[in-house]
Amino acid sequence: MKKLLFTFFIAAASLAVNAQATFGIHANGILSSAKAEEKEGNTTVSTKFDSRFSWKAGVVADMPISENISFMPQLNLLSKGGKMSQSESGFSSSMEMRFTYLELPLNFVYNHTSGLFIGAGPSLSYGIGGEAEVSLSGGGINESETVKIKFDGDDEANDDKAHLKALELGANVIAGYRLSNGLFFNVQYNHGLSNIDPAEGSSFKNKYFGFGIGYFFSAK
Repeated sequence: MKKLLFTFFIAAASLAVNAQATFGIHANGILSSAKAEEKEGNTTVSTKFDSRFSWKAGVVADMPISENISFMPQLNLLSKGGKMSQSESGFSSSMEMRFTYLELPLNFVYNHTSGLFIGAGPSLSYGIGGEAEVSLSGGGINESETVKIKFDGDDEANDDKAHLKALELGANVIAGYRLSNGLFFNVQYNHGLSNIDPAEGSSFKNKYFGFGIGYFFSAK
């Protein structure tokens, strides 16, 4: 895998040098959520986390491959995660997870002459930190606790942190509209494909829907 990625990035760098690439910045609001699964005997228990409003920002490049096709990679900093809450017998509990990631979506895009564009590609994300806030109330109890997230994949660590795998592979879909002055608007969906829970028999996958605005410098 490392050799394949190295070859890919060398090819991308060569493309950027030989093509009339443009570069830009973008900022997005995202609705992030997640799904967890855990095996209990012969039964698999699934938990779907509700969406939380979050953010994403980064840089983007547009590298023409042909008249209508371009390679549009991004390098982003974003916050993934999700939230959930439940109430029963006078007690209520809630949890909100906030994971900070570096993300590299590698989109191949079709550009229409009208300014519309649509594309898709793989994405690589790397967890660099985060936390989960847990609250419990009812029956005279009102408590909250913040658990730090460590992206080291160590399921056997004996500490008060939650541990997840750092590298996450995903699939990305993007669509938008680009103005002649370089301003663009886009929506995108990212679905995590790899399991980032290191515990045996457990699974955790992120996903998000985003919408944002950006600007390409030196756009024609």
